[in-house]
Amino acid sequence: MSANTSIPLTEPQARRITSVLAGLEESLAEIDVWFSEMRSSGLLYQEHLNIDPGRQAAIRVEVERARRALRDIVEALKLHPRVHDASRTIDVAMLISLIDLDELDPKNLQGYGSVSEDVAGRLRAFWEALRAPVEKIRQYCTAPESGDRK
Repeated sequence: MSANTSIPLTEPQARRITSVLAGLEESLAEIDVWFSEMRSSGLLYQEHLNIDPGRQAAIRVEVERARRALRDIVEALKLHPRVHDASRTIDVAMLISLIDLDELDPKNLQGYGSVSEDVAGRLRAFWEALRAPVEKIRQYCTAPESGDRK
C-alpha cells in the first residue's frame, strides 16, 4: 500500500482502527520489555523468560517488521495517536483496584465458602490497609500540580 493512497475513514472507524493498532503496538513494546530483562516480579506475580536467545532474535526481527508496517499504516490512514498521561493511567488503575478491593468484602467472599466473623474482621483490616495508600496515590495523580504534597 502506498503512503500516498488516500483511504477515507469515518471518525469512529479511525478510532477503532487506532485502538486495535495501539493495542498491537503496546504488545510489541511488551516484547521489548521481556527481552530487556527489565521485568519485575512481586510477591504474587512472578515472570520467567523461557524463550531461548535464537528465538528471541527471530522474534525481534518480526517485531521490527511489524513496527515498520504499523508506521506505514498510520501514515497511509493519517491516524492520530491516543495520548495517555501517566497521571490518568495510574488514577484509573488505582480506581479499578479500589473497586476490586470492594469485591473482596467478606460478604462477597461468602459465595466461595463461609467466612467467620473473626476472619471477616481480619480481611477487612487487610483491605483497609491497602485502601489508604491506593486512595493517596489517586490523590497525587488528580491533584493540581504543586510543590510539596504531604
